[in-house]
Amino acid sequence: MRIRYITTFSFLLTFFFYNEFSYSQEVKWAISNGGHLGDSARDIHLVEDGLLFLTTAGLEKRSEAGELIWRFDFFDLDQFNYSNQKPTLGAMTIDEHGNTYAQLTYPAREEGFTTIDNIDVPYGNSIIKINSNGQLLWAQKIEGTRYTRVKYHDGFIYVIGMFNETINIDDAFFFNKTENTECTYADTYYEDDIYIAKFNTIGQVKDAIKYGGPGDDELKAVTMDGNGDIYLAINYGENSCITDETQIHKINSNLTKVWSKTISKQYVEGNGDDILLPSDIHVGENGKLYIWTYAFDTVISDDFRFTNTEFAFAAGLLEYSSDGTFLNYRAFDGFPYYGQNGHFADYKGHLLIATSFRGTKEFDNGSLTTINPGTEPVLIKVGLNDLEMDYLIHLSGAPQQYHTEVEDWSGTIKINNNNLYYSGSFSSGELNVSPEITLINNSGNNDKDYFLIKYDIGNLDFTTSDEDTDQDTVPNRLDHCPNTPLNESVDEYGCSKAQKDSDADGIMDDLDLCPYSEFGAEVDSKGCSKEQIDTDGDNVPDYLDSCPNTTFGVSVNAEGCEIAYLDPDLIDVKSIGEVCPGSANGQIIISTSDDRAYKGILDNSIEISFVNEGSFYNLAPGTHEVCISVDGTDSETICYTLTVKSSSEISLTAKVDAGQVLKLELSGSNEYKVRINNQTLTTKESKLEVQLKQGLNQISVEGEAPCQGIASHIVNLESDILIAPNPFIDKIEIYPKNGQGKQTVTLYTQTGQVVYRETFLDAPYLVFGNLQSLPKGIYYLECSNGTHNDYKKVIKR
Repeated sequence: MRIRYITTFSFLLTFFFYNEFSYSQEVKWAISNGGHLGDSARDIHLVEDGLLFLTTAGLEKRSEAGELIWRFDFFDLDQFNYSNQKPTLGAMTIDEHGNTYAQLTYPAREEGFTTIDNIDVPYGNSIIKINSNGQLLWAQKIEGTRYTRVKYHDGFIYVIGMFNETINIDDAFFFNKTENTECTYADTYYEDDIYIAKFNTIGQVKDAIKYGGPGDDELKAVTMDGNGDIYLAINYGENSCITDETQIHKINSNLTKVWSKTISKQYVEGNGDDILLPSDIHVGENGKLYIWTYAFDTVISDDFRFTNTEFAFAAGLLEYSSDGTFLNYRAFDGFPYYGQNGHFADYKGHLLIATSFRGTKEFDNGSLTTINPGTEPVLIKVGLNDLEMDYLIHLSGAPQQYHTEVEDWSGTIKINNNNLYYSGSFSSGELNVSPEITLINNSGNNDKDYFLIKYDIGNLDFTTSDEDTDQDTVPNRLDHCPNTPLNESVDEYGCSKAQKDSDADGIMDDLDLCPYSEFGAEVDSKGCSKEQIDTDGDNVPDYLDSCPNTTFGVSVNAEGCEIAYLDPDLIDVKSIGEVCPGSANGQIIISTSDDRAYKGILDNSIEISFVNEGSFYNLAPGTHEVCISVDGTDSETICYTLTVKSSSEISLTAKVDAGQVLKLELSGSNEYKVRINNQTLTTKESKLEVQLKQGLNQISVEGEAPCQGIASHIVNLESDILIAPNPFIDKIEIYPKNGQGKQTVTLYTQTGQVVYRETFLDAPYLVFGNLQSLPKGIYYLECSNGTHNDYKKVIKR
């Protein structure tokens, strides 16, 4: 993508700086531009270091002084130069970082993608992101969109538009229009539906919906409030056999309908076949909803009357509360409809409306007449106490050569502090911004250039009185319920419960026992849908509740029946290891302290039912999961993870200390039977200490099962083993009593520390040497053949 950074102004651009007051407001600067085939203004967004200005010629970033910083357009890629098929940017929005999200129409010669700066730009329509420096970041396909609008809120981009046959949203969501079976093919061919797509800031579509009925849904205007709620103004049923309606809708940021309302309809309340034609919709700083709308013929209802007698349209302002309740209106006869003019901004407790008019109009501060035949821009100040309307700014010019009428239109306006940014387009050859400033039209052929003017309106009078007609302490300009009965308590919007229907179900809040009914649900006289009636308060509605009298507060299942509660303190689960090596006969035993019937499931496969105690048998060693619930009813489930230990043969190690105490370490079983010199004890301890007697001591150990074998040990204290010399100096000769064979001789200190060890094979006597380095003292000598141990006290001299 080619980004143009411009430091000088082209010959098509006329730029003015003006520092004197004109018409009670100061003109800071004014620009105009456009091609020879005409261009118009589309949108303005204010950013931290200036503004973004979208026109049919492209997207510009300008400083607060009006200087052009960069321009983003596809003109250099236009394969149909000077044609009506050139690439164009449509609606736009910005995020808090100054990134722009816009709708792009790119009519390439062939369908598919065109790669621009390594970014694939699809044929047809897409949503694109441009960073604060004017660089293209991504493009995502929206094939089939028409009349597209783009809004940003809290990290998401909402794309709202119309489609005729099908819509393809980034190959992720596909919708076909809703068929109208009541009309002929010719009637249904031009019918549209509405879609809303939700993207994140990196271009991923997160959700999308199709919106609309079988008739033709013509999207007229879109706005979004600070909560991310979307408001739509729709003409429904045009171009079809279905009765035409003007509708307003509120949809939340999750793309769920909050409410909808028909505000005008054919052939009702004295109407003919005409309805209102909205051009803009706006949520004011007071939370009220405002619609600028037109009527070709007279359109009336119980709320308003738009009367058209001149060769033009009736136009005016409708005011609604945030829940769609009608509040007030103001109508004018003979406004032009061309360009669907009517653009809103909030300022100092007032509304500003930029629109266009023709002829003479009577405003509250006097009459105003166009200078030329045709339409001219006007900025209207609206007092929100009673919708009093004063004109503030009137722009006019002179027709182009060889032409008599002008089409000068207001466009988007934005307010920043006391600065008003006013955009629009003009077919006049010259547009008079003030007595001293004139903008020149370069388009020719009675086509339009766009304009952008910066005013300082800080010196204009925007004082207002806080009238409070119903004396509810909320002034009229903020009051969404202006006729509250005296002394009724009201909310911040001036509405009592008797005046609000928060869920739009037809039952006012003071009578509504179910104030959050889903929109469109059928409710009873108490405002409750069948989904909300829950007599026993178990969160299962009565029409689905198989147990309608459940005790309040108990846990229930999807059918509304009680789920039994399990108390872990009443349940004990233990495992018993495998008894014999390789036998897979471990156990898990469950015991309970109450008399309910329980169900146990082992490893999600084996199931038992029991009262008080249940067991799983023949378990292999390893980790097992046991889940327990009450049998025969829905209940909570508690799961345990237990380990069945593997068994092994019994083994022991023994050691004698200086106090003639034998220290045993046992392994291989959970429980041991220990025999010591014909005395037997049973223990689960793996470590024992045994006091030895003089002479021969015999020890044997058995496990829980005979298959684990027997381990034994013999200790002979002060045996008749022959040694010499004793005391010794550097060596000892030993004549073992337990015969020849392998003999291991160990010398211990009195505390049991090994100081020397040597092994002998088939020797008639043993020479235990190299002891000269030992300290003097008393030692114990052990002579062992593996099963028989003899001990002797010896002295080192």
